[in-house]
Amino acid sequence: MSKLTDFLDSQSDFFIEVEGTMDKIRRKLGNHLDRDDDGVCALADGSNKWGLEYRLYTHERPDPPLGNQFHSNTEFRHSDYEYRLSDNDLVSDLLDSGYYLGRN
Repeated sequence: MSKLTDFLDSQSDFFIEVEGTMDKIRRKLGNHLDRDDDGVCALADGSNKWGLEYRLYTHERPDPPLGNQFHSNTEFRHSDYEYRLSDNDLVSDLLDSGYYLGRN
C-alpha cells in the first residue's frame, strides 16, 4: 500500500468513488452519506448488486508493477481522469487510512 500512497502523494489530485446501493454504502462507510455526495455512485434500491465496488481515478499511471493494475478510463463517469483502478481492497484501505470519497 505504501507504493500506492507514495504515488498518490505525488499527484495534484485524484478521485475515489464507491458504487452500490445506499443501504450497503451506509452500512460500510457511515449513515452520514447521501446519494448526492461526491464520490457516491448510488444504485437503485433493490439492484442486484451483492456488495460495493471501489474505484480510484488518476491523471497518471504509476510505474509497474503497481501500474499494471491501472486501466485507461473509458467510463462515462469522471472522464477528466485518464486512468482507473478498480480494486476493492486497495481503495477501501485508502479510505481507512484517511483519504476520502470524492476529489482528494
